[in-house]
Amino acid sequence: MNNIKKDGVAIIGAGLGVGPLSHGTIECATGTALALALHQKSIPCRIYEGRSADADILTSGVVLTPNGCRILDDLGVLSRIKPKSFLFEDSITKNSEDQTLDTMKLASKEVYGYPAYRLYRLALLQEMKQMLAEREVPIYFDAKFEKIISDSPEDVTFLAGGKTEKAAVVVGSDGIHSTLRRYLTDLVPIYTGVFCVYGHIPTNSVEWPDKEFFASSCTI
Repeated sequence: MNNIKKDGVAIIGAGLGVGPLSHGTIECATGTALALALHQKSIPCRIYEGRSADADILTSGVVLTPNGCRILDDLGVLSRIKPKSFLFEDSITKNSEDQTLDTMKLASKEVYGYPAYRLYRLALLQEMKQMLAEREVPIYFDAKFEKIISDSPEDVTFLAGGKTEKAAVVVGSDGIHSTLRRYLTDLVPIYTGVFCVYGHIPTNSVEWPDKEFFASSCTI
C-alpha cells in the first residue's frame, strides 16, 4: 500500500453504518467520520454512495456516548452539533402507570470526560457531509458499489455506479446490506425477529408526567 497517497482510500457508503475493509477487516463507525479522520492525516479519500444526493430522510435519533463524543470532538464535529443535541446523563424507564422501573447512568462528564448527547441521525449526518464539502473531500452519489474487479497488495480495482475505479484501499461502510461484505466472509445477516416502529412529535404536545421528564427527551 505504498501508493496510498496516489490512489487514495475509497469509502463505500456515506451514511452511519458498519462494514468491511479490503486488505484486511475493520468495522468503520461511519464512512463520513472515516473520511474526516483521513483528511486530518492528509490521506486522500473519496466516498461512493449508492443513493442520490437528495435521498436523506428524517429517521430515528442516535445516542452519542462519551467514547463517541471524544472521537467527534477530535474530528471537530462535536462543537458543531451541540446546539442541535439534547444533553443527558440518565435513562429512566417507566411503565404505563408512571411508575419508575429503572434508572441507569449513561454518562458523566466528571467520570468519562464527556457527557452523552442525543440528536437526529440526519442532523449528525448532514453536519459531517457539510464538513467534508468544506474540506473538498468528494462524495460521488448514485455510485453504488457493484463488484471488485481485481485485488492486489498494491491496489483494488472495482466497479461503482457503472464506472471502473481504483484505490489503494477500499473500506466498506455500506451498512447491513453491504455488497462488499461477501468478499470477506460467507456470513449473511440473520433477521432476529425484532423490529422498531417510531414517529416524531413536538415535545410541547406531551404532558410530561413529572419533573424527571420535564423539558427532556423521551422515547415512548
